Amino acid sequence: MPSQGEQRFQLLPNDVHVFLFHLDETLPDAIELLDDVERARANRFVFEQDRRRFVHAHARVRIVLARCLERAPDSLRFTTGVRGKPRVVDAAVDLRFNLSHS
Repeated sequence: MPSQGEQRFQLLPNDVHVFLFHLDETLPDAIELLDDVERARANRFVFEQDRRRFVHAHARVRIVLARCLERAPDSLRFTTGVRGKPRVVDAAVDLRFNLSHS
């Protein structure tokens, strides 16, 4: 659930929301928001900067999705559709998302 003062994002059918994050900014305890699969992927990075950017990107995606769904970021579980598009498992809405590093 969003904490006091955090914005909840309204989801309307066929809307597209774009969020830009600077991955060099520190996000305290970001690793704690990830699931075991994400943590294992993060640990496979050779370079610390790449690992940190992966962790922060995935944590920030969880924070945004959690605000949309009014859930805790670490409670979210993901799956992929037929074409590999990620989606949230057990969401009240059909919420699909994409994460791009550019």
